[in-house]
Amino acid sequence: MRPRLLVPLAVVLALLAVPSAASAIDVGVGRADITPPTGYYMMGWVRSDGVIQGQHTRLWARVIVLRQGGKKVALITEDLNGIPGGMLAQAAEMDKDLGYSQENVLDSASHTHAAPTSYYNFPTYNSVFMTVRTPSDFDLGGTLDPQLYAFMVKRLALAIRRADANLGPGAVGWGATQIDDLTANRSLEAHLADHGFDLGYGQGSPAQDPDGPLHTIDPEVHVLRVDKVIGKRRVPVGMWSTFADHGTVNKFQFDVYNEDHHGAATHKVEDAIRRSGKVPAGQDVVNAYGNTDEGDISAGLTRSGPAAADLVGTAEATAF
Repeated sequence: MRPRLLVPLAVVLALLAVPSAASAIDVGVGRADITPPTGYYMMGWVRSDGVIQGQHTRLWARVIVLRQGGKKVALITEDLNGIPGGMLAQAAEMDKDLGYSQENVLDSASHTHAAPTSYYNFPTYNSVFMTVRTPSDFDLGGTLDPQLYAFMVKRLALAIRRADANLGPGAVGWGATQIDDLTANRSLEAHLADHGFDLGYGQGSPAQDPDGPLHTIDPEVHVLRVDKVIGKRRVPVGMWSTFADHGTVNKFQFDVYNEDHHGAATHKVEDAIRRSGKVPAGQDVVNAYGNTDEGDISAGLTRSGPAAADLVGTAEATAF
């Protein structure tokens, strides 16, 4: 598994240097459309027959800003496969007049594989290999598209600005639950090898894990709820939600931009918050779904396509 990318409440509070639990806090939410033109290779599949030909859903950067005691932190998620360090640094630099830097901006990619490559400032992540169907089409040099990179930086900076402009008195709260029947470990035999099992591919079973089947995945769900005082009423305006689930339900054959199951979960949660919270039409509602240690954990091993992504996202939304 990859190292956990989980932002517990203690970390958020430390960034804000909270003097006491009763201190007032300001919250703001915002977003920006980060859908680029088509024609780019799909990031994550590393194959030249995975080229974006159209758009099934838009891609977004979603931001939650918390301010307390003169300090701010921006919690961001983006419908991308990954976040280059330079991209975050430059976006924060563009917003330095608002008090942002690399020290108080945290960005998490959903890790959807139906998003573009060519915006990484590390050639390896832009590399694409030939396939039997496309033997003469490849990019082994990992070309960086400067226009796409600049677009991603500017849209990320814009999303942070919109959330900052939305700041107002509010409240936050932390909750947790589990989803234990949705994901599986795609490298199960490698995981079991850590427990002394020497098994060939396809020979392992979650039941063989001495610590139990749930030890082969990460079932933990964490939610940071964000409310804002609008008028004289405390209104829910969003959440930062985390769960370990690889963005590979939509395979490369579905050659369109797609948020994968993360998007399905995000939109359902946002709709539910707006409806149940009676959120005013002029107030944005943001579910920033930040992936966690999803490296070998996926709901896409036996599911494929947009309808399956909606099914997975619905289960996640219910938990959130």
